[in-house]
Amino acid sequence: MDIDQFFQNSHYNISRILLSINGLWPFHTKIKRYVIYFALVLIIGSGFIFQVMGAIEVREDSFEIIDTLPFLLLGIVVICKMMFAVYMLPKIKLLLIKIQEYSLISKSNEEHKIHNLHAMFGRNLSYAYTYIVLGHSILFNVATLLTRLMRTKGEKNDTSSNEHTQVGVAYRVNYVIDFDKYYAIIFIHTTFCIVWYVFLPVTLDVLYITLIEHCRGMFAAVKYRLENALLLENDNYGSTKTSTRNKFYLNMVYSIRRHTETIQFLNLINSAYSPPLFMHMGGMMLGLGIVEYQVRKLLILARKYSNPHIMQNGITCR
Repeated sequence: MDIDQFFQNSHYNISRILLSINGLWPFHTKIKRYVIYFALVLIIGSGFIFQVMGAIEVREDSFEIIDTLPFLLLGIVVICKMMFAVYMLPKIKLLLIKIQEYSLISKSNEEHKIHNLHAMFGRNLSYAYTYIVLGHSILFNVATLLTRLMRTKGEKNDTSSNEHTQVGVAYRVNYVIDFDKYYAIIFIHTTFCIVWYVFLPVTLDVLYITLIEHCRGMFAAVKYRLENALLLENDNYGSTKTSTRNKFYLNMVYSIRRHTETIQFLNLINSAYSPPLFMHMGGMMLGLGIVEYQVRKLLILARKYSNPHIMQNGITCR
C-alpha cells in the first residue's frame, strides 16, 4: 500500500495534513517541499525582518524594547525549530515508515484493537489540541483588530501620549510605509505570521502525540501478548498446531522482538525531539521571564499613579 494513501485512510491523517502544509511531509516530491519552503521564507522571513526593524525603531525607549522582546524571541525559536525539523526530515520519514510497517503486520484481533484504541485517542487529542491552540491565536488577532476598530476619533488624532504606539497589531513592526494608510495589509501580514508562529509548533506537537500514542499502543500490545502467551497462537511462525511449551516460547520470542523494536522507536523519537524541545522550553522560559518583568513594571506604575505619595524619599515600591 502507498504510504501516503495509508496515512490518509488511517487515524494519523491529521499529522499528514499538518506536515504537508508546512512542507514537512517527507513523502512529497522535493520540488513541492521547496515551493512551500520558499513561500514560508518569503512571508515569514519578511515578517520577522519588519519585526526586527520595529524593535530598532524604538531602541531608545527601554520600555518599548522590552515589550518587543517576547514576540522576537518567539519568532527566533519557531524559525530555528523549522530549520531543525527540515534537517531531521529523514528521521521523521523513518518514524512514519515504522508506523506503517507495524500497522500492517499480522496481529491478533485483540492486539489490533488495543493499538487502534491508542491511535484513535491520539487522533482525538490531536484534533482537540489543534482547534484550541489555533482558535486561541485567531481570537488573539481578532482582539487586536477590535482595539483598532474601537478607537475614538479623538484617540486617533492624539499623538502626544506615546509616539511609538501602534494600535491594532500584536507586536511592534516597521514596514517602512504609512502605518495608518496601509493598516489592512500590515494586519493581514502580521496575522499570518502569528498564526504560523503557532501553527508550526502545533504541527510538531501533533506529530509527537501521534508517535507517543503509537508507542503506547505497541507497549500495550506486547503486554497483552505476554499476559496471554500460553493461549495465543503465533501466526508469525507459520504454525497453527503447537504444544503449549512451543506456543509459550514463540510468543515470548515475538514479544521480545516487538519490545526491542518499540524501544528503538522510542529512542528515535527522543533523538528527533530532544533538541527542539530543549530550544522551545529555553525560549519560553526567557519569554515568561520578560513577561513577568513587564507585569511587575506595570504594577509599579499603576501604584505610583494611583497614589502619588507611595514613592517618597527615593524609596521604590515593590
